Amino acid sequence: MIPSNDNKGGEERRTLWIVLLLNAAIAVGFFISGFFADSSALIANGVD
Repeated sequence: MIPSNDNKGGEERRTLWIVLLLNAAIAVGFFISGFFADSSALIANGVD
């Protein structure tokens, strides 16, 4: 018997949005910490 995939798209979409927001938050954190620490490497990591 094959499992149902009725809600698979919605779950994947929600997971991808969560990952996108976490990734953006980490990038902002790198940028801010690099700005205050005067670290061009952290700023570049946050922008990338």
